[in-house]
Amino acid sequence: MKNLSVPILAMALLALSCSSDKNAADVHGPAADVIPETTGAEIQLETSSPEVVPDVPLETAPEDMAVDDLSVTPDLPEADAPSDVPGTEDAGADIDDLTPEDDVVSDLQSDLPAPECVEAEDCQTALGAPETCKQWACNDETCFQVDINCDDQDICTEDFCDPEFECVNKFLAPEACVDDEGNPGIKECVEGAWGDCQGMPGCNLKVNTNDTGTVNPFIFPAREGQFYVSYVASEDEGGNMKLAWVDPFTCSVTNGPFTVNETPGAVYYWGAQWALSDGAGNFYAVWEAKSGMGEVRFAHSQSGEEFANSVEVVTTSDNGIHPALAVVVPGHVAVTWSGFIDSNAPAGFEYDPFFAANPSTFGDNEFSTGKQVAATAIQDDSTAVVIDPAGNVYVGWESFQDGSPEGGNVYVAKSADGGATFGAPVQVNDVNSKANVGISSFLAFGYGRLFVVWSDDRTDYEGDVYIDSAEPDLIFGDDVMVNDSTYRYQEDPTVVVAQGSNCNGSVYVVWQDLRSNDGYDIYGAKSVDLGASFEPNIQVNPEDDSEDQMNPALAVDAGCVVGATWRDNVAGNQFDVHTTFMPVW
Repeated sequence: MKNLSVPILAMALLALSCSSDKNAADVHGPAADVIPETTGAEIQLETSSPEVVPDVPLETAPEDMAVDDLSVTPDLPEADAPSDVPGTEDAGADIDDLTPEDDVVSDLQSDLPAPECVEAEDCQTALGAPETCKQWACNDETCFQVDINCDDQDICTEDFCDPEFECVNKFLAPEACVDDEGNPGIKECVEGAWGDCQGMPGCNLKVNTNDTGTVNPFIFPAREGQFYVSYVASEDEGGNMKLAWVDPFTCSVTNGPFTVNETPGAVYYWGAQWALSDGAGNFYAVWEAKSGMGEVRFAHSQSGEEFANSVEVVTTSDNGIHPALAVVVPGHVAVTWSGFIDSNAPAGFEYDPFFAANPSTFGDNEFSTGKQVAATAIQDDSTAVVIDPAGNVYVGWESFQDGSPEGGNVYVAKSADGGATFGAPVQVNDVNSKANVGISSFLAFGYGRLFVVWSDDRTDYEGDVYIDSAEPDLIFGDDVMVNDSTYRYQEDPTVVVAQGSNCNGSVYVVWQDLRSNDGYDIYGAKSVDLGASFEPNIQVNPEDDSEDQMNPALAVDAGCVVGATWRDNVAGNQFDVHTTFMPVW
């Protein structure tokens, strides 16, 4: 239904104010006289002589003019004008009955009157498909749009409409709690009810089943309170990317391990790999392939068990190493890697960070042309990528000065347009040429801040763990030391931010630590003031391990369960992947 123009309504109101003894609904004159459409500056008056119709400007209208002497015609399309113009009382009632949501009909069909309807299907037929996450409704013979109702009547699910997948019913993660004796624990929502608070079992779980060696584990929340643990296994004259579902409550592998790559042995054994979930039941993996000069491959799954055939990510650079992965929204992912362009390397292979996006994983599954985030004449190494709630993309990398292996600087660049362009790189660490990043994620975003961790040998040659953070403007503060013992090595750190409603706003960091001088252990620390300070360090792996535990990865779910995984050499010559879980410590 098309609205009456503002000037015409204004004149009707003026006439009403000038003649209180007339019927306000009787706006039109004789039905046989159809008055041409007026402009906003004047109206047309109907005099006692039908042959004369003078134009009287608004400001000169006689004060004693009767309402019956005014004739106002709605701004109807010519084809829709009836032969006998009705009074406006019906049209006015329709407008008054519309709700703000109803106005979408006028917005979508501004050149047509609103169709009458008996049921919602009539609106679909007349107006076509509604907006994303909306559905048609019919009330008082008027079409309007309402939100799709995704409520599955289960309190154990978070129900929402996703623009690509429509209704999503996401199982709530277990939540941290305190039992009757004051001990921290976890409670689960199962079959429509929250269970009692239960302590978590002590957990030191071996995840892999092969006995030929595993390296570079990664961990991420999956679904229904479980975690994904992925790693590279030495198999088939090369490496295979494996992943397993792990339950923190039973400290057990519930599914897998599954092989991600379709070609046996095609994964570079010592290369980085990431596996993520988007919270809507979809899973994504990226890894460094085994080839002469290196390539980065990507695969996705809608079950978390069987993955589609992988696609190559690297396009612009001549090769790719040290890949990292982030989910923008379900079905839309971003990948970074370190690659070189031969023309930029007169003195040898000098790597730069690259970025590419795949906005249609479940469509054509193609990545955009690789974007060179920064072009330098020095060696740039390991990358990481995170995306904030506003859609800003942050890419981090380590840059070695003049190719020196002794240490470098940590840089971050930001894109506000989805990775199409990046701003100038910003150095994070305060002291030059001393930083080294870990193989797992050294970036995290939470509570409006970007957190960056690295190891740094500014105080001694063996290194310590540092953290810094910034708002999206990338103005970093002073570096903060995380470890509380500087004896021997502290290195290869990773960071996560616990953002669940019961997680106390904690920032967690874990790293490999040689303070015992009897093999590396995995240590961790927590901050409750957004990284300004850290509580005393704790040992994450069992204290009786005397062999090396290295290359940790870290994750925390919405229920505040923290999961850590690492490469473990307790069994002897071949590395295994071990995992532990704990509520917010």
